[in-house]
Amino acid sequence: MYAEILKTFREYGTFEDIVQSGQVRPAQAALWFSETADTFNDYSDSGGAAKRGLYIAILGQQIPLDFLVDQDAADGTLNQYKVLFLTDRHVGKASSQKIAEWVKAGGLLIATAGAGQWDENNQPNTILRDLIGVSETQWVAPKDRLIGFIKQDLPFVSPVETVTVGPEQLPAFGAVSKGKAAAGTQVLGTFADGSPAVTLRNAGQGTVAACSFLPGLTYFKSAIPRKPLDRGTTPDAMAHFLPVNFDWRIGEMIGQIVPAGLRPVTTNIRLVEANVIESKAGTAIALINWSTTPVKGLKVTVNIPVPTKQATLSTGRPVKREMANGKTVFTLDLDVADTLV
Repeated sequence: MYAEILKTFREYGTFEDIVQSGQVRPAQAALWFSETADTFNDYSDSGGAAKRGLYIAILGQQIPLDFLVDQDAADGTLNQYKVLFLTDRHVGKASSQKIAEWVKAGGLLIATAGAGQWDENNQPNTILRDLIGVSETQWVAPKDRLIGFIKQDLPFVSPVETVTVGPEQLPAFGAVSKGKAAAGTQVLGTFADGSPAVTLRNAGQGTVAACSFLPGLTYFKSAIPRKPLDRGTTPDAMAHFLPVNFDWRIGEMIGQIVPAGLRPVTTNIRLVEANVIESKAGTAIALINWSTTPVKGLKVTVNIPVPTKQATLSTGRPVKREMANGKTVFTLDLDVADTLV
């Protein structure tokens, strides 16, 4: 353990000056957290697990993500972002109005089951219902199929509904929101009873994409084996299990909706996370391999301006730099983690 810590310190020393004087590159996409949702305990049952799953699905598309709260809508911080993910069923009227104005000015809102359907008084949120274009008529969340923890509960429940989007059929877990689509709302997917499950709507200069199920749970379902969640300390314990076989159809849906320009760094291998720290001293791109096996010949495409006079890896491993389609591409081997400096 001490040897590994010493090794880590030495690697960190190769880019410590960048971290000390720099900052993480600001994201252009954000995930909403509402105080009103806390009040009404929106994260109980399947809500919290679905939000955590969605977070992982977004990162899986190599989209940097920030978190926003009510104050960020009030003080205008929301205006710095291009994409907002909304999962909370309850959103206060003041924040709802700011979100609606932001969308109509050109923002992209991506909403999941029941998002924004109720206000701080637990009354229908007409602002966001009109914006999203779907009004909830029934919240379907069977008590015997609720998800508290993904690893513990998701493998042992059956779907609540089936979502049909074109030729694809997606299982929906935990809960779904049944509702009616307003005029001008394009229905792209439906539940078994024909009610809208995936919709798209233009609002001013912006767009609202909504799915009336919990995509984060669908994303994780195929990745979690049907095993008891033991809390053992051995490497093969379920508590240490690292999911990798996600439902990439959900990931690709997110990837197609979010503009490609929001990804400062992309890789040719799924499950490699890249985080960018920038300073006057240079740029550090932390690469984390979640795929459970080492990656040979990883290609890291940098879509933002970076100083490329000299490029090294914190581990000291070799890295190759080349230009492709006007962008800088680095080729390297990645074990668990490394930092491109």
